[in-house]
Amino acid sequence: MSPAVPSTAVLESLADRTASTARRLLAGAGSASLTAYRDHPDGALPVLAHGVSGDGELVVALASAGISLSATGTDVRLDVRVEAPQALVRIVAASIHLLGRVSWLDGAALDPQTLPEPVALVAADPAVRVGLVHSDRVLVHDAAGVTPYALDAVALPAPSFPSPGERLEAAEAIAGLPAEQLAALCDAVAERRLPGRVLSDRPTPVTSRHALGGTFCVDVDALGVNLMRVRPGGTSVVFLPFPEPVADVAGVRRQLTMLSAGAAQEAS
Repeated sequence: MSPAVPSTAVLESLADRTASTARRLLAGAGSASLTAYRDHPDGALPVLAHGVSGDGELVVALASAGISLSATGTDVRLDVRVEAPQALVRIVAASIHLLGRVSWLDGAALDPQTLPEPVALVAADPAVRVGLVHSDRVLVHDAAGVTPYALDAVALPAPSFPSPGERLEAAEAIAGLPAEQLAALCDAVAERRLPGRVLSDRPTPVTSRHALGGTFCVDVDALGVNLMRVRPGGTSVVFLPFPEPVADVAGVRRQLTMLSAGAAQEAS
């Protein structure tokens, strides 16, 4: 597939999608780690839960063992990554990275009513330490490239769809579509019969030979879906925006059915 020049509308959809991804990952999706990069650059600590509070604070919860409780805070790097919801192929769908300073909260400052839900679920455990991460900027890495954001522009409550469970359910619904239908959607984007963008097209690595002929969901949200097609001649990732934002898994099914019908009509 050769990349097509995307329309302004597609570029806007892709920008909205990247911002949505940033919001999802900051608000609790994916798996996170925290590294005190000045003091312990090789000592990434797993984050038990993270999220954004109602007033826009980025909150993390970690096991307290081994954490420095400096009263003045600690310089840290926060990394959050989310993988494609597929068992057959392992690929990082997106990640976010930021440098900032963490200040740890004591018991008196821990009000479960103000904590993000994922953090509130573990904050009462005495073996858990909760902190606020202060930063100005976050970098988003996804299939579209690297995009910087001011943190306060994307440190917002997560989009209502999809929750982590709904993302898996939507991916399962996509995986249940006929393989030729998914491949045809990728072809329609590459041939400009459907709006969208070929985000990458690279040689198929040896480690992906078991997936030859398959088309997989890399990511899905209210705005569109990323599909990865594995062919002998190369592996491509395609962004397919939905004509209208969806609010549930049924909406994902409806939009893909409509897009498939439109692609078939254009091909005839």
